[in-house]
Amino acid sequence: MKKYYLFCNGSRGDCEPAICIAQYLKIKGNQVKIFANSKNDKLLQRSKIDYQIIFKNYINKQPEDVSPLTYYHEFKDNVIFHLDQINKIEDKPYAIFGMGDQLGKFLAEKFKVPYYHIVLQYYHVPIKAKINITYLEKAEEFLERLYRRLVSKTEINYFNQIRINNNLPQITDFVDYIQNNENCIVANSLILSNFNYINHKEVFISGNINQITPLDPSIENVEGLSRFMSDDTNYIYLNLGSMSQNLNEKLFKLYQDAFKYINCKVIIGCNRENQTNNDKFFFCSSINQNELFKKIKIVIHCGGIGVAFKAAYHAVPQIIIPKNFEEPFWAKKILELGCGEAISDFKYLSHINLNKAVNNILNNPLIFYNAKIVSKSIDINGVENIFIKFLY
Repeated sequence: MKKYYLFCNGSRGDCEPAICIAQYLKIKGNQVKIFANSKNDKLLQRSKIDYQIIFKNYINKQPEDVSPLTYYHEFKDNVIFHLDQINKIEDKPYAIFGMGDQLGKFLAEKFKVPYYHIVLQYYHVPIKAKINITYLEKAEEFLERLYRRLVSKTEINYFNQIRINNNLPQITDFVDYIQNNENCIVANSLILSNFNYINHKEVFISGNINQITPLDPSIENVEGLSRFMSDDTNYIYLNLGSMSQNLNEKLFKLYQDAFKYINCKVIIGCNRENQTNNDKFFFCSSINQNELFKKIKIVIHCGGIGVAFKAAYHAVPQIIIPKNFEEPFWAKKILELGCGEAISDFKYLSHINLNKAVNNILNNPLIFYNAKIVSKSIDINGVENIFIKFLY
């Protein structure tokens, strides 16, 4: 029996791949432990995987209300706490997986064990793996790196002292340190199957990170949902994202106006506990999307990686309304693939442009055809691929 550690911080989209890998390693007879933040506590409880909360929550504001720079400062301000927590881990594992912005890499260096970096979003790909970099991109990256070094001196010096105590080389930049890895795994082949975005020689393609055991209830186990979905109509799933599930009255009125004259019923993934009197809508905080999407005509979401790939895998056309970070990237790519629509930004959302986007899909057979083509390009056996490539 081998012991594996998996580090994940951030939203559900950051934690779910770690759970998928942990589930697979566990059924192979290995000992697995996930280190995460309290935001994913309930999700990890449902996973039945051993875990420990060691990270502070990154930020309590909604993603659309803050900038990537704000998130970086939140990381910087908490990094000493995170390092202290990680440095207290004494049991040596066989290997460590890190997702996104974690410092599980340091623990792998400390114990001298293999480290595998799971790329979740396109901007987590190491710079060495990108191709066709413009001069503007190089200039922006240089300025970002310079800024980080200026504002992170205290944290970097603290980390370097720990590294000196462990006979490890010093670092000069947190982001460079976290992203530059020998073993880099892309969490979904959709990135590479359709776009010549990163160099195949530098990054191992894992395929879609898939779950062995679902983390969410089935349709039958959500009270009233089976009855809601018993009509002969178009069913639409509208997801507000795992970090931004606040459906206020103003936003709900927008949705009611948008779908008023469309032959459909809408399931909204949100935090509303009481159902509405409008029988065209159903509120649902948690649902097995892999099961649900087989019955869905259109998926509307902000562009999170988990929903985007599940919808693509099940050949469901998408409407992406991005808020921040990598979401505009996926909105653009869904348009390029011809398998959906996009609204430029969540702040520009109106009942008029949402209505138009939905009707454009419902009345365009080519979009449904393209969605099926994209679906065939996705390899669902990501965890098995990782195991065979690195751990078997």
